Amino acid sequence: MRLQSLFLLLVVLAAGPARSEWTWRYPQPQGHTLYDIVFLTNTTAIAVGEAGTVLVTTDAGQSWVVSFQVAGVETHLRRIDRLDASSAVAVGDDGVVLRTTDGGDTWTPIASGTSVDLLDVSFGDAMNGIAVAGVTVLRTGNGGLAWQSTSVPSFLRAVDMITATDAIAVGDWTDVMMTTNGGADWTPKPEPLLPPYNAPLTSVDFIDALNGVVGAALGDDGWVSFNSAWHVTSDGGDTWAPLYPFGGAVEEYTPNEILYPAVGQIFAAYRMTCCRLSSYPFSDWGEFVAGGAPFAHRNITHSANGLARNDDGLVLVVGDDGLILRRNPDGTFVRTGGVLHREYLAGGWSASSFADPSTGIVMASDDYMYPASGSPETHFARTTDGGLTWASTTLANVQSKDLAHLSADEVYTIGYDVGGRGIAARSVNGGASWLTVWTSPTIFPGAIASGSPTHAVAVCSGGWALVIDNGTVTPVAAGVASTDVAFATPSVVVAAGGNTVRRSLDGGLNWTALPNPIQPIRALDFATPSTAFAVSTTGILRSDDQAQSWQVVPSGAHAGLRAIDVSGSGHGVAVGDDAVALITSDGGDTWIPFPPPTNGDFNRVTVFSDGRAFASGPPQTLFEFLQQTVPTLISRFDVEARPFGADLRWEVRDDADLASFSIQRLLDARAETIAAGLSRGARSYRDDGVLPGRTYQYQLIAVDRDGAMTVSAPISATIPSAALELLQNHPNPFNPSTRISFVVPAKERIRLDVYDATGRRVATLVDEVKDVGVHTVEWNGSGSASGVYFARLESGKDSVSRKLVLLK
Repeated sequence: MRLQSLFLLLVVLAAGPARSEWTWRYPQPQGHTLYDIVFLTNTTAIAVGEAGTVLVTTDAGQSWVVSFQVAGVETHLRRIDRLDASSAVAVGDDGVVLRTTDGGDTWTPIASGTSVDLLDVSFGDAMNGIAVAGVTVLRTGNGGLAWQSTSVPSFLRAVDMITATDAIAVGDWTDVMMTTNGGADWTPKPEPLLPPYNAPLTSVDFIDALNGVVGAALGDDGWVSFNSAWHVTSDGGDTWAPLYPFGGAVEEYTPNEILYPAVGQIFAAYRMTCCRLSSYPFSDWGEFVAGGAPFAHRNITHSANGLARNDDGLVLVVGDDGLILRRNPDGTFVRTGGVLHREYLAGGWSASSFADPSTGIVMASDDYMYPASGSPETHFARTTDGGLTWASTTLANVQSKDLAHLSADEVYTIGYDVGGRGIAARSVNGGASWLTVWTSPTIFPGAIASGSPTHAVAVCSGGWALVIDNGTVTPVAAGVASTDVAFATPSVVVAAGGNTVRRSLDGGLNWTALPNPIQPIRALDFATPSTAFAVSTTGILRSDDQAQSWQVVPSGAHAGLRAIDVSGSGHGVAVGDDAVALITSDGGDTWIPFPPPTNGDFNRVTVFSDGRAFASGPPQTLFEFLQQTVPTLISRFDVEARPFGADLRWEVRDDADLASFSIQRLLDARAETIAAGLSRGARSYRDDGVLPGRTYQYQLIAVDRDGAMTVSAPISATIPSAALELLQNHPNPFNPSTRISFVVPAKERIRLDVYDATGRRVATLVDEVKDVGVHTVEWNGSGSASGVYFARLESGKDSVSRKLVLLK
């Protein structure tokens, strides 16, 4: 028997693929926490941080190029140091070491020999460097290409190489260690602090062999309070003298990095850990000039983690939530990155709302020490140009939980006030100012949605709903859940949460119960007046009868989804924990994973009809998703179907930003990624996970260095039915071994023999039951003479033969 004819499908993308990408909109240039920064030249600097994030500037911090998960690294990059004007080494969690030789454009992972978190790295010159990881020290003598490990008796947190051989390292229990042979051996130096304090030393910087400074995590350790201080030395660490950044007052802070550019001058990036003085909200950075004013604080609202100074005296500071601060040589400050408000603690809320693709608000609220003491606050970042520029507003004494635009100017936010009352506030100028329009000591709103430019409904705890109409707020006992609410039409509104679904046909005044959903609902949205989508604990649900009954969407299976939005044109996005995002462009029939370049959570999404969406999450982060036609990048994508396999091939134009390829396969509305991280030079892939008689769809995804993706048009392949087949051996002729492959169409007993030219059986290679699929065996003819042989494959009454040539 012969195989049926092979099925070949060739698609040339005349109309062009869709280029789909997520872009940071707030904060700019991005919102991942940054841990360290280094200048390579006076104008070129590299910052590293959370989840393999790397930022590069070539204009001294005025603009940045952002890359995410560089070299496939998903763990945090903690520290970076310069080798020369174009080279640097970054280290991080799980023993990660990355090296660049082109100013940060590309990075090479280097084997460190350890899986321990690397806490700091320092180079004495372009060749010799040391990394510390607690009781493990790594050293290199070839620019970070190879590392050797040494154990030390102290837990080391920071290191500074003074020369190519000499270094000082500091760590827990106020330990100071020194090496004079590049890190092979270490000896203790006198401790800056004596018991009972035992504060960990977290930073160190030396100008030369004699002059240096260390910083400790000082303050109230639960047993004793003492004055926060740095300690400086002018004799190589034999003696230490304290400097008090808080004027001798008790305060709790941790210096994450210290720079000591000259004797008498110190720059420090640090975070506050409590609030002995008026240091709340926990973050600061400062500079100290001996002989001048006391330590000058610069409140920057977020923890500062790293800083770098160029030869012109320009200092760049990086920190939590994308903080970037520029201190000019004249002492003036410019904030160029990070959110506009202080960091928000666990227990706060975040949300976003857009009136149109240009006008929107990203909100975050803070409930620190609330309601026992202190005052809650809600912060609004507002844009009127699609996220290019932002303005900020603070709503004092209010902890908002959600907001909704009725128009570009009119916005409502709902939540709690400082007295613990439920509250609704109204803005008629796009969120620039707010006026409280309703309060209640017993009703607490949880979610809000607008149905028209004059009408909105908020759902509350205790089964209450707030009906907002022409500025008037009316509480209604509705029996609704406070999880989410959505409008099907201006008058039909549905509230859902858990196993409860209720519907109103008169804009929220009267409600009736609908049948319980098949899974607990977390959020919902209407694509048309009758078709709704919801997210549950396990994935996406669909209703085509205005939320009266629900079905599971197979391709939407995913845990952790928190929000969903579908436009009337069929575009939709569902988002959730750990940066999960599912995209649909066919009205919700199929959902394809398309995660944004972040590892953070998402809890809100707004979709517009042109394949454009905004997704937000804490702390006040916003991404834009945009799908555009790009006719040139993926120029060709085709598939050749074979029994039990599909061969995919593609062509692309030259693109310097191209980093890798991924391939998604779709079967019966279920999408899965079958290949990820294929090299930028890859042009083919074989899918062996298919079955005869089934039709599959494929999409090729080209991934840029910054995470932007270009997605091909889908192509289809029907896998042909299989028959018993003996494929040509390889190699042929052979000496002395050859590989023989055969196709089994159904699970059955198979016998494969080899005969010589006289018909004598010389070998039995297979005699057993085989599963469906392609199988391969090897025949070694070293004991047989040169000549022609025949392989015979048998199954039941069927058989097939192939000629083999052994040539010695």
